[in-house]
Amino acid sequence: MKPKEEIILNKDQLNSLNKLHQHKDFNSLEEESRRLLLKFPNNTHLNNFLGASLAGKGHLTEAVIAFNNALIEAKNKSKILNNLGVTYLKMEAFEKALDYFNKSIKEDKEYEEAHFNKGNALRRMGRVEEAIINWENTLKINPDHIDSQLNISVALKNIGRFEESKDLCRELIELKPSWGVVHRHLTTMVKYEKNDHHIKQMLTLFDDKRLNKIDKSHIAFALGKAFEDLGKSEEAFSYFSLANKYFRSQIKYSTSQSRKYFAAIKRVFNNSFFANNQQNYDAG
Repeated sequence: MKPKEEIILNKDQLNSLNKLHQHKDFNSLEEESRRLLLKFPNNTHLNNFLGASLAGKGHLTEAVIAFNNALIEAKNKSKILNNLGVTYLKMEAFEKALDYFNKSIKEDKEYEEAHFNKGNALRRMGRVEEAIINWENTLKINPDHIDSQLNISVALKNIGRFEESKDLCRELIELKPSWGVVHRHLTTMVKYEKNDHHIKQMLTLFDDKRLNKIDKSHIAFALGKAFEDLGKSEEAFSYFSLANKYFRSQIKYSTSQSRKYFAAIKRVFNNSFFANNQQNYDAG
């Protein structure tokens, strides 16, 4: 029998796989995971990386198989159970997703991502108040989990608690001024008037060359809405067009993605936000 040391991945191999995952190079991640699995079959890390790569490519059924294989020799099952939950959430199998998030939390009550993703699943199921509780639980574990704060704000808006939602938005903008999606979310609840401070703030941000294109896209959309409120249709159209330009520069073009984007461009943040809001796989 081979000594245990021979079936353990070294740090360089793990770091290489982590980099591929962080850069979303799912083709290379799948290829490297499969290559190493020939040498280390049933290795928890490799099957987990393989599952993440397959899910990243949209091969969700295959990802489920890989994650289940990762469980075979897993000492800490919470991350893999969470990954199974995220996969079923993407498949819109909400009850199964919820079951796996609960199992993940049972394994590790302090695992913040499982609480966060459980909130996302509950929101997709229309159980908004329960979702908010789970995002609040996430914040108890990690007060800096700003995605939970954003989700709470969006959910509060959806159930008509607009002032609380706006207050939370403004807190988030103080914490992270360049977070474009928060500015965009806030604009859906505000009727803008001339000389509004928020418009000036967004114009300054939009001109900041350090701003990434995703945030720029959201802020352009937000400015379009603000200028629409002011009755400045030419400026509004210009910013809506820029929002589309920056968005398209960040995605691999597909008709379905484009159609979804245009369908959402004038829609308030609702259940579709939680359907499209990214849940990250924990492949580390």
